[in-house]
Amino acid sequence: MDKKILARIKKLLALSTSPNANEAASALRRAQELMEEHGISHDQVGMINVTEEEAPTSSGDKPPQYECNLVGQIAKAFGCRLIYAIVYPRNSWRIIGVEHRAQVAHYLTIVLLRKLRNARAEYLKTLYRCKRQTKVRRADEYCLGWCWKAVQKIMEYTGSAEEEAMIERYMQQHHPDTTKLTATNRVSDTDRSKGDLHKGIREASDLQLHGGVGGAEQGRPQVIGAGV
Repeated sequence: MDKKILARIKKLLALSTSPNANEAASALRRAQELMEEHGISHDQVGMINVTEEEAPTSSGDKPPQYECNLVGQIAKAFGCRLIYAIVYPRNSWRIIGVEHRAQVAHYLTIVLLRKLRNARAEYLKTLYRCKRQTKVRRADEYCLGWCWKAVQKIMEYTGSAEEEAMIERYMQQHHPDTTKLTATNRVSDTDRSKGDLHKGIREASDLQLHGGVGGAEQGRPQVIGAGV
């Protein structure tokens, strides 16, 4: 589907509501001609507002539960859908939604995944006299707490029914065969692991999001605190 043609049709349809009767009629006629010429439906014109943003990740084919929680809540907060794409040489999260909100959700995903990765690396340095498997498990528990606190700071956006229908049509057309993602969960339910969880919560408490969140039209939010 040619996005330039779609954009042109959309512009013509907007002009078709002009108070100038001649201009409106001419624009509508031309839009209909282009739609017929290229076999484009009204639903396909609407989908031009839906975009797909990609956020690379270093996770394997089964990403850790904490990462799924973080990216999933960001997508949900901005009324977006989410796909985990397993593609060589690097897997990625694909955020699908109405343009401006998908772009802000993508930006937050990139920034918070980087901060999370740095926070995890620093926390691993504090774990002494542990087997590697124990370190990984405890760091995962820490990250669960970190991510839980981080998503508390993101205001949830509720999209309109029309936008949700547009995204659903996009998913059906471009990603009809998606399946449920299985995450990796290495944490345990012990007193020590709960301590790791609470440390993650505390250390993400200084995250601050300014601008953009809850009003994506204002542009990208600034994210400060809890790691570089």
